Amino acid sequence: MYFTYFLRNKSDTLITFKNFKEKCENVLRKKIKRIRTDNGTEFINDAFREFTNKEGIEHQKTVPYNPESNGKVERGNRVILERARTLLYESGLPLRFWAEAVAYVTHAVNVSPRKNKDRTPYEIWSGKVPNISYLRIF
Repeated sequence: MYFTYFLRNKSDTLITFKNFKEKCENVLRKKIKRIRTDNGTEFINDAFREFTNKEGIEHQKTVPYNPESNGKVERGNRVILERARTLLYESGLPLRFWAEAVAYVTHAVNVSPRKNKDRTPYEIWSGKVPNISYLRIF
């Protein structure tokens, strides 16, 4: 399951993560045990460290300049960004619709069947079959 958040500033990362954590734990009824991030300053700071320590979350950091150490996430990001770029190009919409294209692709990927999987990511996450009748061409 992919989640996409659009932040105005890197300083919004901690509050966004807190909201994400709460959402995950409410839906899944499980606590987050660990997260893996790059070494961006939005993740490597006293406030973020204090929060993860207080919550008992192991914070794994990837090796600098080695995206392969977080390959699954990097691949997912690539898929979403390539598809969003394609949507904008094919629709003829200007770049200011970038966030909408990324959000659309993220949702479409989450409700679409995956090869060798019985359920969509949305079904695994929510326990419900997604209603996709409202989806339209971007």
